[in-house]
Amino acid sequence: MNPFWHFLFGAILSLFLLFLFPEIGIINISILFFSSILIDADHYFFYIYEKRGFNLRKAYSYFLNNKKKMKELEGHFPSFSRSSFFIFHGLEVILLVFLLSFLFKPFYFVFMGLSFHLILDLFEQAVYSKSFQKISVVNDFLNYKR
Repeated sequence: MNPFWHFLFGAILSLFLLFLFPEIGIINISILFFSSILIDADHYFFYIYEKRGFNLRKAYSYFLNNKKKMKELEGHFPSFSRSSFFIFHGLEVILLVFLLSFLFKPFYFVFMGLSFHLILDLFEQAVYSKSFQKISVVNDFLNYKR
């Protein structure tokens, strides 16, 4: 999903929760909001690994072009998606952050932000591929084809 949409939906969720539960506070809502967006840093890490470059604009263009290809392939998203590996996009990371939330309360808001982000990604994936292929970091790593 385009970072703009993650930003927009993350802001809407954060403001909605702050309105409903003002006791959460600005800091915790900010943690939720930023974690719902910054999870995509792994896309940039993947770009650095694949392209050996650090240009953020080129990385953004690279993923926009890949998104176009994905849309053109329509029913073939699962095979296309095997060419990428994103370390933060998986249930294992969410589980780890959830467990950390028992030790440090702010991780609960990181957990909520990451979960929200992945739900949005899964929704988009279901629309384009009619399946949920990218749900496990371990599975992605084992199936990653360069």
